[in-house]
Amino acid sequence: DDSIPEAQSTLQSELTEANDEVAKLEAEVSNLKDSREEMQALDGVAVCPKCAQEVDPAHVEDELKTIKSELTATQEQLEDAKEARNEIADRRDRLNAVRERVIEARSFREETLEVKADRVEELSEEIETREEQLEELQSDRSTAEAERTEAATEVEDLETEIAELDTKIEQLT
Repeated sequence: DDSIPEAQSTLQSELTEANDEVAKLEAEVSNLKDSREEMQALDGVAVCPKCAQEVDPAHVEDELKTIKSELTATQEQLEDAKEARNEIADRRDRLNAVRERVIEARSFREETLEVKADRVEELSEEIETREEQLEELQSDRSTAEAERTEAATEVEDLETEIAELDTKIEQLT
């Protein structure tokens, strides 16, 4: 059955995509934090240390609000992405557990089947042996019955002969 490997492959692809999304958002959060620190460094400074232009405090404040808003939204997206990634990982783990149980069940079934097949073979051989023994016993019985019949006939013949001899003896006496 290919359904479990296909599902594993799908989940692994989804997990890779989720990990990529988390990494992208983590980088974005880091960049926004860096931008925020740069803007905070400009607060109260009249001239930008990088470009030597005059810094308008209102502009810095507006930029900080924008960065803070973007940072909050991105952090929320990051948390959502981590949660989604964890759900995919949990589904993958549950699927792997199911796969392990299926493998164990197949192994158990195969082992049980092998044991039962061995037992069937063993019983078949025992039946064959007992049928051979039965044939021998039936043959021995037939032989014994024939010998008994022969002996009974001999006894009857001897009894008849004894009776005849007894008659002859009486006639002589």
